[in-house]
Amino acid sequence: QLGDVQYCLRELALMDNRPPNQMLSSTDQVKYDSLKKRLKDLKEESIDSALPENPTPLEKAKYSICQNILRYQREKKLSDEKLAQIIDLTNSETENILYCRIDYFTLDRLVAYASRLFEPLELEVVQAKNKKINPLNAAARRQIGDKATNNVVSTESDARELTLAINEQEFNNKKQHFVGPFINELKQKLQDELNKLQAIDPVHQRDIVEIEAEIRKAETERNDAMTNASKETDPAKKAQFIATAQAAERTIKQAKARLAKNPLSKLAQYSYINDMGRLFSGNISNKPVNLPSNNSIPDPSNPREKPNGGNNPNGGQNT
Repeated sequence: QLGDVQYCLRELALMDNRPPNQMLSSTDQVKYDSLKKRLKDLKEESIDSALPENPTPLEKAKYSICQNILRYQREKKLSDEKLAQIIDLTNSETENILYCRIDYFTLDRLVAYASRLFEPLELEVVQAKNKKINPLNAAARRQIGDKATNNVVSTESDARELTLAINEQEFNNKKQHFVGPFINELKQKLQDELNKLQAIDPVHQRDIVEIEAEIRKAETERNDAMTNASKETDPAKKAQFIATAQAAERTIKQAKARLAKNPLSKLAQYSYINDMGRLFSGNISNKPVNLPSNNSIPDPSNPREKPNGGNNPNGGQNT
């Protein structure tokens, strides 16, 4: 919708800025009237319409921008020309502006920025026409260009402040949407783990030992049966060994299923706690530092003894 509004504004501006002695053809007049009606309908639709079902973040952002800009124009009674300038400035910051909400404070700064950027240049053109100066004259163009350049330089600080405000708003929105759910999810995981720790009894450890012994016994039976089956030439005995191996395999699967349900064995899968421990303690090596051979290494059990300096004949003491 914002793109349609911009298209209508530009087409109408081209028709309104035609030479005074040039009249619109019947086809252009019909197009002009339809654009006017379309622009009016778009403004009302953009303010009162609802979002589509399951909108994407980009659609939400565009919808919010379109609503705020058009509602702002209606309440502030801005002209369509001023609206076009605001949309142009908005599109110039599309990368930063689409993913954050554009409130009235931001729009006030956009209007002030547009006024400082566009109005002095338009005023110079009007004054040149009133003084009957040919706008195409080189001196007049240079004078207008100097004014516009000075005006652009004077608005650089406004542009920087506006960009910083938009970036800060975007960062705060992303921080709120990411950090909040992340912390809540982590708290929930830790709380669930604490609850499971409180439910653990010594019987769970005994069950794990018994189940692991059962698994080892079944694995031995399965391996022996498969070995005997590979050596056996009698089909009946071979089938019997294979059946024994299959029964042992079923026993292994059932035991592993019981082991997976044991609360104590489930704790092994929460490896992220070890990662958090490394994160908090830092990347410090547990290995002792290798000292040079000429450094003194005192014996903690005998503090009065002369330190042993390894290869240093003086015991680490410099003479």
